[in-house]
Amino acid sequence: MNKGLNKIIGIFLVVFLIANVITVIRFNNITEDINRNFNKLNYLEKNIDELSENINKVNSRQDWITSKDYKVLEIDKDYKNITIMIYGNLKELENNSKMYLLYGKVGKTSSDEIEWNKVSLDVSYGLKFSKTLKLPYNEDYRFKVLAESPTKSRSEELLYVYFKNEIKNRISTHIFENTNSNDKDKDYTRLDVNIDNNYKSQKKFKVKNILINVYKNNKIEDTISVYEDGKLVKNSDIKEIPNYDKNNNLIDNDDGKVEKLNYNVKIKNDDKEGPKKKFEIVIEDYMGQKFIEEYPKAK
Repeated sequence: MNKGLNKIIGIFLVVFLIANVITVIRFNNITEDINRNFNKLNYLEKNIDELSENINKVNSRQDWITSKDYKVLEIDKDYKNITIMIYGNLKELENNSKMYLLYGKVGKTSSDEIEWNKVSLDVSYGLKFSKTLKLPYNEDYRFKVLAESPTKSRSEELLYVYFKNEIKNRISTHIFENTNSNDKDKDYTRLDVNIDNNYKSQKKFKVKNILINVYKNNKIEDTISVYEDGKLVKNSDIKEIPNYDKNNNLIDNDDGKVEKLNYNVKIKNDDKEGPKKKFEIVIEDYMGQKFIEEYPKAK
């Protein structure tokens, strides 16, 4: 009886070992297939990157305008007009050519519905050009460069500029309740307030003031000043959160174009019962324009 049982167990173990060997072999084959496909994918990705780079090089060789950009110089206090400088470089220019800047307001239904305005454009050493314009702020624009010579004319698209959207939407916020705090006092709410302000190197677009309105029953219960006249308010309940890059290196919160303002604000809960509070973060720039964000957001 024992011999028969041992024989059965032996056969079972042999079958089990064979099954394991087959499984390992199949797994190795699958792993090899995955690695081959991964290598093929990397090869295709590399080819696509090279093709994209070659296309960009071809396009850059064909471009007549080699660089282009604009700079905001001034915005009226009432936001009616904006003064900008359009500037760039040309690759080449025929002798005796007259240069013009074409610009027009983008139509509401189509960007092709444009009544073009034409102004002279001076070209300096190195084929650099620039033009200062004062335009209605509450519009979006297209710009072109035109060269007219005795024998032919040549034009090229310069820029699409969405003044209203770019300036009004330059501030992005991320606000959330920090539930990972080690604070043992449960009578407080901690809000993380993260603000990115693309102020376009214009001081008047920088953040001047930040305050938090605390609402209860749709009425302001308290107002907390976080940032005043460009400086963090000295308050033990307000802490600045450092900025780090992807390599975990500490970075400045202002690179000359974008300022990153990150704060943790501790707000006292006066009672444990009753409706949940609402917070209103009010951000004001040096021109007096206010950007308001609610937390939690209204559904």
